[in-house]
Amino acid sequence: MTSPSKTAVTNAQDPFSGDPGTDFIALPPDFILRTSDVVDFHVHRDILKLVSHFFHGMFSFPGGDSAPDQLIRDGKPVLVLPESSEVLYRVLSLAYPPQSIAQYLVTCDYFDGLVAAHSAAHKYQFVGVQKIMEEMLDDPILLDAHPYRVFAIARLWGLPYVARKAALATLKYPLSPTMPEFPEMELLPWADANKLQRFHQSCGVAAREIVHGNCNSPGATFMVPGCPKTFIVSVTDDTALDASKVWAWWLPMHGTNCQVGIPQLVHVNLFTYSQTLLQSAVPWFRKHMTELGFRLSLSPSPDVVADGRDIAAPERAVINSCHTCACTAYTDLAVFLQKLKRDMEDCNDSIVRKYFE
Repeated sequence: MTSPSKTAVTNAQDPFSGDPGTDFIALPPDFILRTSDVVDFHVHRDILKLVSHFFHGMFSFPGGDSAPDQLIRDGKPVLVLPESSEVLYRVLSLAYPPQSIAQYLVTCDYFDGLVAAHSAAHKYQFVGVQKIMEEMLDDPILLDAHPYRVFAIARLWGLPYVARKAALATLKYPLSPTMPEFPEMELLPWADANKLQRFHQSCGVAAREIVHGNCNSPGATFMVPGCPKTFIVSVTDDTALDASKVWAWWLPMHGTNCQVGIPQLVHVNLFTYSQTLLQSAVPWFRKHMTELGFRLSLSPSPDVVADGRDIAAPERAVINSCHTCACTAYTDLAVFLQKLKRDMEDCNDSIVRKYFE
């Protein structure tokens, strides 16, 4: 029985158009899925039975794909679905054998219709398609470009490991009183949005503590997790990872521009440490670390920590004016900042697990 439609029916794009020569499957299509926007997808029963529990059950039951008022087009039964052609095309493209690696390439427009497609895959029990979508969501490109969107979708889909990665990726953006707007924002429960904000705040506080410089105290105190009282300005080897020993910048007298003595790396035992032995760190270092601590309190991502080349022009001029600092400061600072980044990564990983188990 053929039933006319008030809206002109169009065929889906290849490979579901039904046009001879465009189908890469050896057998011709024998079934049609019609979408809510009246687009026909010419498909194969046998393939749908393999990839969908829903269609396997329907086609395995005698007469399961037909009814007294069954629509027929070109001799093929037509099943009308409430999903759009955009959603169905995405689902079927991942369900069918791949024509090209491009089907699995992730781009920034990957999110378009993603949630609806995943819901359709769940509804029609395309289990493999759901798994592919979830694996594609865990992609560095998406995490870097759209961490908030990935976070919302990962929470919606129950993917805690992806949600944690996305939460960590949001730290590179400065903390704001309100969440940034993004298409999936309405899908994110208020509790999750609030928790993400509090996570950001906690990481900011921890980052400032890690890079906490009290410029008025001897040695310009910098605290690092794992050390009871750490005076770190530079790290030179793995022995500095010992919780009882740290590297401190010893400052005898030297150039007038630096206002203090020549920096020297001294291994200090915290159990025998005498605070009176250390003088204040060079002013350019204190200023640079104070500014870095402020930036990290807003954007507590290790990516915000540069390798020392972002030193402001006035401080750079002071460093370059001293032959000792010019020779050692940049390399020592780069090594120290690498250690700082590792400490921040460990700290952030610990915090994100507490918020998003």
